[in-house]
Amino acid sequence: MTEPDPMRELHKIREKNYHETKHMSANEYIQHIKQKAKEFEAFRKTVKPVKDLETFFKELDDKKKAS
Repeated sequence: MTEPDPMRELHKIREKNYHETKHMSANEYIQHIKQKAKEFEAFRKTVKPVKDLETFFKELDDKKKAS
């Protein structure tokens, strides 16, 4: 049985996170989480909000077809 793509991606992310943090102390881990949160917040501010889901998925399909 093959693993669905979303689960495969989730497992890959979890494995990467494990390898990045496996030898960290509790304080180092907390600092790591805070730094990642700051990075995400900066990234989130650069992404424009979606007006509606229908338009979002239509644009996504168009991009897939163009590739």
